[in-house]
Amino acid sequence: MIKKNKKYMKTLDFPLYHGTSSLFIDSIKEKGLGAVNIVKEYNLINTLKDVFDYATKINVVDWQQEYFVPKIINQESNNSNWQHGQVYLSSSENKAISYAKSNKYGSEILSNIIEVYQAIIESDSSYNLDNEFIQSILDKDYEPVIIKLDNIPIEILSSESNGGNSSEKLIEYITKEYRETEERIIEVNFRLNKVISINDSNIISI
Repeated sequence: MIKKNKKYMKTLDFPLYHGTSSLFIDSIKEKGLGAVNIVKEYNLINTLKDVFDYATKINVVDWQQEYFVPKIINQESNNSNWQHGQVYLSSSENKAISYAKSNKYGSEILSNIIEVYQAIIESDSSYNLDNEFIQSILDKDYEPVIIKLDNIPIEILSSESNGGNSSEKLIEYITKEYRETEERIIEVNFRLNKVISINDSNIISI
């Protein structure tokens, strides 16, 4: 049920998937998955707060943004995980595909910044978005991408709690289900705690 290799004692017996965008693929291939924390690198939380505050001021925030964006700004982790900066991997390929397709820029927080900004400039074209990185990617086309990872060492992962089950029990359950049918595998998110090298064989355009 658990594979072994020379470097690590235990590896997963099923693949994990990461949904992202072609925007970040060159960086990921060069530096590895998890090497760059884009939230810190590009000051995304402060930028989101700035655009959201201004959008609220001029009353162009929709009900979804009004509900979700403050949770992202505050990085809440109560019933749902609104924390950003870490790399998350899913046991479900469909979940990773859905994430990549719903986030054009490969990041929930980055996509929200741009959506709020676009709502602002429809009412106030003079607004200045004070973030050079985001300015550089506006109006460019990017494609959804998923990264498939096989034989991941268990020791570089941590799992979110799920029904009170331990990580080991979750892994045992997913392994059994995966062997029976890949299509019915349960959706569990794992946080990546170490940089992983990526090559073209890991990357799937969708």
